[in-house]
Amino acid sequence: MTENLEPAGCRTALVTGATSGLGLAMATALARAGLRVAVAGRSGERAAAAAAALPGTFGVEMDVRDEQSVTRAVEEAWSQLGGLDMVVNNAGIGMRTVNPRFMSDGSWPRSSSSGERVPTRPEARYRGPRH
Repeated sequence: MTENLEPAGCRTALVTGATSGLGLAMATALARAGLRVAVAGRSGERAAAAAAALPGTFGVEMDVRDEQSVTRAVEEAWSQLGGLDMVVNNAGIGMRTVNPRFMSDGSWPRSSSSGERVPTRPEARYRGPRH
């Protein structure tokens, strides 16, 4: 991705899991395409270090397992960037690290046997290409 994304209306982005691997590669490509990018990672120090090497970026601490951390990071990115045109949800949660308190609004169903929250398939279904 070397072309400028501004004609598409994209000037700002938040990339999660952006301190290494694919997340860092995506943040780098977006920054090189001319976007201002919030580089998010579980470690604020690592996020800041990754961002220091990229033009027009800054680091923000975000642990996607923690609802309050996500809220703080999105608010910080929104404030520093003046809004968000794109979010790259690269960070994932492995099934062994799921925080049962995440989704505190109760939107995850409960297992009938244990009462614990369990993840299920998303309600949204693929309906084919838009015409």
